[in-house]
Amino acid sequence: MKKLFVTFLLTLCFICGTFTKVNACQDNEINMKNQIVNLITKAYEYRTKSIVDQSITDELGLFYVKGEKIYDFEKNRYQNYKKMENKLDLKIIDIKSSIKINDIEILSDNKAQVKLREIVSYKWLCKNDNPRTIKPNSSEMGIDHKIILVKEANEWKIQKDEYTEGELTEVTSPDYKSPQVEISGMVNEGDIIVPYSIQGATYYNRNVAANYAETYWYNYNTNYRDYTRDGGDCANFVSQCLYAGGAYFIGFGNNSSNCWWYDNKNTSTTSDDVASTTWTYCPSQKPFILSGWGKEVNPTSLSRGDLVYYDWTGDGVWDHVAIVTGFDSSGTPLVTCHTTNYHNIKWNYGGSSCKYSCIHINDYI
Repeated sequence: MKKLFVTFLLTLCFICGTFTKVNACQDNEINMKNQIVNLITKAYEYRTKSIVDQSITDELGLFYVKGEKIYDFEKNRYQNYKKMENKLDLKIIDIKSSIKINDIEILSDNKAQVKLREIVSYKWLCKNDNPRTIKPNSSEMGIDHKIILVKEANEWKIQKDEYTEGELTEVTSPDYKSPQVEISGMVNEGDIIVPYSIQGATYYNRNVAANYAETYWYNYNTNYRDYTRDGGDCANFVSQCLYAGGAYFIGFGNNSSNCWWYDNKNTSTTSDDVASTTWTYCPSQKPFILSGWGKEVNPTSLSRGDLVYYDWTGDGVWDHVAIVTGFDSSGTPLVTCHTTNYHNIKWNYGGSSCKYSCIHINDYI
């Protein structure tokens, strides 16, 4: 009986000791994660402020490993914003950043990885605007980050930050790795397909289409597949907007230049695809739209719910598409799009070699 009692006490002590160690480990990890969240929150506050106030760029040394490329990159990031201002003839008067941390992984006592989503919101005026009489315009960018942190002198610092802001600011961190993508080819001409609705009889509600874009510009609609890693999600997003505005499926389940559809129930006869190429691929989508739903116009004739296609390098291949969601104080169209997620930015944000195609969607399609 005495031996059993001693064994019981020893077992109890072992269990208590184990629980104590587990709790201590859990508390330590929670503490580290809290430190990391505080560090990143403060770092992003400073890196955003430094875009309009370069006097605080040296303060970034409090949050970044000074010997790493990302530190010098963030100190000079403001220069890209200056170039954007000159390119688009605007002046940023205020800029803010908000973050949502999706995942924190403690890799060791001295290393961690964080994935987060950032929204950069900036207010701006056209350079000829009078700030006393003109209300500032507002634009947003949605950016995904993957961050590596290490401990220096027992304090967390950012060692790497993998992200890109796309063509608008041309900010791409030295740690960014382009995703491997597989881009689909052009579709072949097929038989003429009878649409579900008689062409020219369906009203296109351009405001509903534009409102859809403003709702899902960064928080993607989970009823649709995200094609970002399949060459880009811009055409897929614009198709969703058109569909919300009243566009109708044509040739459901067939994949030709005359078809336009999305299958969220996998009931189509095309085994591997959930959408027609005209739904997801700019070089196929643009001629389909022009075949009966819209026509090319000057930028000054664009309305809310219209489209702008982009050929980044001027090589004759349409790389990107955005939908018009607003206008600035001078009446210049503002667009919203996916892949690099932008909301209400100036439509002509491509570089000097970029070619544009502006398409007005008919009131009835």
